[in-house]
Amino acid sequence: RLGFHCQVASFEAVSLDDSPNHQVKVVMAPGGSCTHEDRLAFDRVVVAASAASVPLLAEQDPDLKHHLVGIKGYGLCGAPGAPVLPAEQSGRGLHFLDMSRRFEAAYARSTADHYVKVWGGHDVSATEEGVRPPYAFCPASEEDRIFRQGPACARALEKVPSTIRLAGMRPVPSIGNVPLLKRYQERWQNILLNTGYGYNGYDLSWFAAHCTALWTLSEFGDRFPKNEATCETAIKIGPET
Repeated sequence: RLGFHCQVASFEAVSLDDSPNHQVKVVMAPGGSCTHEDRLAFDRVVVAASAASVPLLAEQDPDLKHHLVGIKGYGLCGAPGAPVLPAEQSGRGLHFLDMSRRFEAAYARSTADHYVKVWGGHDVSATEEGVRPPYAFCPASEEDRIFRQGPACARALEKVPSTIRLAGMRPVPSIGNVPLLKRYQERWQNILLNTGYGYNGYDLSWFAAHCTALWTLSEFGDRFPKNEATCETAIKIGPET
């Protein structure tokens, strides 16, 4: 069985009777939930907590904080009452660049309901406290610079009362524009980390998810099937040094 969206505070290694293997028990955060709260010990755990993976994995990977920083961004998401995209345009993602630097670079894409979601902002945070959620929305001066002076889709959303304001922290590894994909060792060997993408957002998230799924479903050898050599070159075993 699978458990999704588990809001986790920490992990515990659970030994199985008469077996050298372990399971991982997830310890829920206050007010947290999981799709399978009746079973909080798992054979595999994938940590996909973006930059918040740093404090979450402090015991398993204490030097991760030196290799993963957070870039805080802010978003506007359309809701009922906002403009809706034509279905034939909903598969596109746009990256706006303003060479005059009048506004922050911004990303826009469609939601499942064909509303516009647009993001901007590049506030760097390299401390455990800084990357720990929840994240507050930007102050009014930043909202003006990122959105009101931004692309037309952002200005349109600003005027709609139902628009949802969001904040998030995307993880940027020290290796740059590519994700961190790794598995830990010994009693933590069934914890995997998938940071999802590098600096440029969603570009490599599909690849990171593909490799992580293959690894999770394998017998946990350190090798992938022969036709997945690209995944094999992208992974790492053990904590950062």
